[in-house]
Amino acid sequence: MINQPLVSILMNCYNGEKYIREAIDSVIAQTYTNWEIIFWDNASTDSSAEIAQSYDDKLKYFCVNETSELYEARNYALEKCTGKYVAFLDCDDIWMENKLEVQLQYANKYPEAGLFYSNAVNVRNGKNGSVVFKSKNDCDVITFQHLLVRYDVSMCTLLVARSLLNEYGGFDKRFTVTGDMELCVRLAHDHPVLRVSEVLAKIGIHDDCLTLRKMGLFSDEKLLLLEKMIYNYDGFLKEYTDESIFVVRNSMFKKAVVCWRDGNSVLARKLIVNSGLTIKNIVFFIMTFFPSKMYLKTSNVYRHLFR
Repeated sequence: MINQPLVSILMNCYNGEKYIREAIDSVIAQTYTNWEIIFWDNASTDSSAEIAQSYDDKLKYFCVNETSELYEARNYALEKCTGKYVAFLDCDDIWMENKLEVQLQYANKYPEAGLFYSNAVNVRNGKNGSVVFKSKNDCDVITFQHLLVRYDVSMCTLLVARSLLNEYGGFDKRFTVTGDMELCVRLAHDHPVLRVSEVLAKIGIHDDCLTLRKMGLFSDEKLLLLEKMIYNYDGFLKEYTDESIFVVRNSMFKKAVVCWRDGNSVLARKLIVNSGLTIKNIVFFIMTFFPSKMYLKTSNVYRHLFR
């Protein structure tokens, strides 16, 4: 590549000793070499610091004495980034060796795009599972409506110009688990988004990951995002009526899933009724009459039927 801008790779870490070496090594193995790692140690108490500091000065290590919420910590780390572009890599995720090279080729070809992301594969217990999305094209221009309704951005595949992150104020720290979605949806409202179909990352799925531990917050934060968009953009509800209705109903459905998982089947059924009695919802309504301890088995069957 003739144009080789610096890429700042933001790694936020809290007690990630089990995973960080493999994650960092996947950056070192990149075919594109003009990068820096901004390693933000969010007051880890394990050996994360020792592992991170064993690498050379392309990894810039920062440590705080008190743990911050995830997106607040990411904002602090963003202040340390100096690259033209910023990429994100959680400690339990891994990049393919051509990840940066492929995305920067597209960034050079489509400079008008506000952000870039790619496909990824879910990995659990060392075994590859499903990919995040399917497409017949090498790349697709993704609309704001798509991300609002069918958000399919994996944080570890995101590449965005640092100037845009600064312009939009980084992450909204009110969000606990969906701050990446909130930021990407905001950017997509005003800028084109390019999605690459090639699998460029592996997402580590394990029982102690944040996504699984705080699943119940997703529906609440999706509604908070919708509320924020309505407040910030005049005529939003009129222009995006169908999408807004979908977000509300989908949030109710996800809340119902959490209620059933946690043993509150009565509330789960009320939420399902309010979210609209589609075939998909009716099937789940019936499932709520099974004991919640069957959540994992029945939810796997459900996902297989409606994927």
